[in-house]
Amino acid sequence: MVNVGALEEREKRELFSNIVYGHGFVYLRDDKKEKVVKFLKTIPEFPLDVCAVAYYIRNTNIILEEYSDLLRKRIKKLNKEQRSLMRENSGYNETRYGIITSSLKVILDDKIENKLLLFFIALMDSQGIPKYLLSNATNSVDTGSFIKRLREHSLVTDNGSEISIHRSNHRIAYDYILKNVSPEELDRFIEIISDVIFDKSELKLTFVPHLESILSKISEMSASMNTPS
Repeated sequence: MVNVGALEEREKRELFSNIVYGHGFVYLRDDKKEKVVKFLKTIPEFPLDVCAVAYYIRNTNIILEEYSDLLRKRIKKLNKEQRSLMRENSGYNETRYGIITSSLKVILDDKIENKLLLFFIALMDSQGIPKYLLSNATNSVDTGSFIKRLREHSLVTDNGSEISIHRSNHRIAYDYILKNVSPEELDRFIEIISDVIFDKSELKLTFVPHLESILSKISEMSASMNTPS
């Protein structure tokens, strides 16, 4: 996923139209053009956001008005802590949070295996995540399907043996998954991931770039859970 600057309005319309409708903006009917122009005014001008929105709409067949309503509801649900976090992180704003979490909700589909995979991805560094490590955590063929869905929503890049996720989206995924797993699921996920890290010696070398991130985040979670409310 290339991190480039803001798109011009023409580029934004073309990118969105080609993903959603399969052809350029110029080929849309006049009434559709008007709706697209109005809709895109509510979306950040960066390719990361435009692609995520466009792939969500294409993959779910939701209409533009319904997506706008969904996005408003997601932004409205943000708590004070999340809003503060967004102000502190460049490229991480309320609209992007709504866009990415809308896609993640569809991808997770309330499946425990998908939650585990997203949690594992969120614990690691955002770049160069080895696919086979994720497969070892789930012991199933669901890993490939999950990664495919992430790609379909323009959330990861895939170079064959590894995936990478934009750093701001990675932080959103971490925040989102922690708020959507139960304490019991969290304990079980940490147990599974710890087994992958410490009990399978053949994986340790591959884990070196990610080990610090994993242990730091698990330690942070433990401290948070043990802090009196």
